[in-house]
Amino acid sequence: MLTVPASLRQRYHQSLLHACSRPTRPAAFLRAYLTHCIDRVAWNCAALDTLARTRRWLDIGGFGLEPLLLRAHGVPCDPHVLSYEGDLLGLDADRCLTDDPAAMRHAQRIATLDVERQPLPFGDGSLDLVTCFELLEHLKYDPRPLLREIRRVLAPDGELWLTTPNILSTRSTVRGLLGKNPHENPRFHGDPRYGVIHPKEYAAYELAVLARGCGLDLVHLGSQTFRPTGVAERAFGLLLRTLRRPARALLRWPHASVDTGDNLVLCARRGGAERPMPLLFEA
Repeated sequence: MLTVPASLRQRYHQSLLHACSRPTRPAAFLRAYLTHCIDRVAWNCAALDTLARTRRWLDIGGFGLEPLLLRAHGVPCDPHVLSYEGDLLGLDADRCLTDDPAAMRHAQRIATLDVERQPLPFGDGSLDLVTCFELLEHLKYDPRPLLREIRRVLAPDGELWLTTPNILSTRSTVRGLLGKNPHENPRFHGDPRYGVIHPKEYAAYELAVLARGCGLDLVHLGSQTFRPTGVAERAFGLLLRTLRRPARALLRWPHASVDTGDNLVLCARRGGAERPMPLLFEA
């Protein structure tokens, strides 16, 4: 598992707060977004501070926020960023978000691409690093074309880093037991027009089956909780892990995931042939 120093994570946490401190359009949107996930985005930045240095990097589905902060902190990186809608994001000389191109000291253009229907515009084996943070759960049709494309463009020693909500997390399990929707499905700005829909959220075993089925070899698969948690939640999470371990070991039941963190974190590399995925798709 990638070790992220707490001090570096806190440094990027403060940078995110500062970047959104001005009354600009991108700052207003991202302030609302970061209300739910600032600790996770700070973790992304801290992890990429090491991972992304001088590598051929593609970020899929992001806002371009991580690359901007990295460059503002002197990290040598020049990634390609793709999303469904595209955009132009920038930081001014004070490292604050701006939508004025003339004021942008650091700018990141996000190219438009429908990753479920269009191939990635990169050659075979041309990328050292692909990041895919909190995207998989938004795909409406089939995640396999994207993962197959990621496998195609990864260099032999390249890495995919992916995060996605964990449907078997402690928080999701509690919501399900209370009769609520277990999905992480927040609404930003208090306006349903900005609702974020998750057609599918994954358990760890599903993510493993999906990655291997698309020809990716797992380097790491685990879970993380990026937000503060109380004693009761931590105790219930420990109980879940205690109950799931014997179920998985004695019954050989892969559904009994012991990963109870809010987000699954996967690292994979380009592997060999694709494998059947009977647990997710018809054979």
